[in-house]
Amino acid sequence: SPCPVLVVKRQPQGEYKTVLAPTDFSEPARAALRACCTLLPQATLHVAHAFELPYDGLARYASVSRTAMSRYRREAHERLHATLIAFADAAGTRPAARVLRVDHGYAPTMIERWIESIGADLVVIAAHGRSELESTFLGSVSLHTVQAAPCDVLLMRAPAG
Repeated sequence: SPCPVLVVKRQPQGEYKTVLAPTDFSEPARAALRACCTLLPQATLHVAHAFELPYDGLARYASVSRTAMSRYRREAHERLHATLIAFADAAGTRPAARVLRVDHGYAPTMIERWIESIGADLVVIAAHGRSELESTFLGSVSLHTVQAAPCDVLLMRAPAG
């Protein structure tokens, strides 16, 4: 759908208070975050990014030490956290009403964990509009989230043009 879609999973319990906004730092994700700030100004907004290091799994077989891998992850975490702060600021989130987190792991799995750990009642996520073929072979984080989330999910498309 070219317009936002709210997937309602359960009977409303009141206003959305705890919102998870996973991000990949894309323009559609920035637009989704801006819309969330406008639509839900009273909610606590958890802006989160999951990352995996390139060739992370292969590093074990290449005799890369645990110390080196920990250092690479820590450095990546620090860079991504600074990027997340700038991203959240540019999207208009209020620092007092947001929680920022960067975690190492597979994005769909991390989103499920974040939903559970914060007790999210809504996930606001960008839908990139891949073709069925791309989604089949590459996967779709937004599709996985709609299917797996126990809470409501707001799918946001990037603005046209």
